[in-house]
Amino acid sequence: MMFAVYGFVMMIGAMVGNNDAVSGNTIISLIFTVLTLVMFRLGMSQRKKAHALFQSVIDREWADHGYIDALRFSQGAGVSLDDARDILNRRASSNRWTITELDGYNAEYRPS
Repeated sequence: MMFAVYGFVMMIGAMVGNNDAVSGNTIISLIFTVLTLVMFRLGMSQRKKAHALFQSVIDREWADHGYIDALRFSQGAGVSLDDARDILNRRASSNRWTITELDGYNAEYRPS
């Protein structure tokens, strides 16, 4: 994104200064803007896939055990236990789950 902004600023500077580099700066600005949008779209699709994976693991935990164990969630989702706790803590606050702390930085999440 910063390269797109830089190219745009350079293009405006060349236009104001009646410089011959306006067309080159315009092309560079457009290229960087397109690349920024492509990377943004790619990141959003990866985020959507990750959230779908997390939700499927959560649904499987509810169905199999009736609660979510952070260690099993981290193994099922392929994330670290610390990241799993962060994800589940965010969801616990919005879904009003009860959190029970266990040994080894593990936790159980149960519906209230």
